Amino acid sequence: MSTQVPSRADQAVAIFSSGFNCAQAILLACGCPRGVDRLQAQRFASALGGGIAHQGQVCGALTGAALLVGYLLPKTDTQDLRPRANQLIGELFQAFRARQGAILCRDLLGLELSTPEGVRRFRELELRQKRCAPAVRLAAELLEELLAREGMR
Repeated sequence: MSTQVPSRADQAVAIFSSGFNCAQAILLACGCPRGVDRLQAQRFASALGGGIAHQGQVCGALTGAALLVGYLLPKTDTQDLRPRANQLIGELFQAFRARQGAILCRDLLGLELSTPEGVRRFRELELRQKRCAPAVRLAAELLEELLAREGMR
C-alpha cells in the first residue's frame, strides 16, 4: 500500500491550521525543503501575518512567498537580482489577485485586523479557516508552480 506524500500546499495549510501565521506556513512548507532554516523561517515571518503585523497590507502568504523567491534566486556577484525578483513576484501577485480578487489582507477579509472590532468579527466569522486557509493554499500552489517553471527547486 502506497502512502501519498502531502503536497506543499497541503503542508502549508496544515502548518497554518496548527497555529502558525500565513507567512510562516509558506516558509515552513515551501522553504525548509529548499534549505531555509526552520527556526529562522519562523522568526523572519513572525510579524508578517494579517497583512504585516495585522495592518491589512499584502497577504502574509504572499509576503512569505516573496521572501522565498528572493532567497531562491540564483546567486551571482555581478548581477542585480532585483529586476528578476520583481518580475517573478509581480507574476505571483497577479495570479493570486486573478483568483482571489485582491492581494491585501483587509480586502480579502473585508475587515480590519488592526481594530478590536475587526479581530472580534474575524473570529466570529471563522475567517481564519474560511478565507485565510484557502489563501495560504493558493499562495503555496502558485509559488510551487513558479519555482518549478523557473527551475528554482
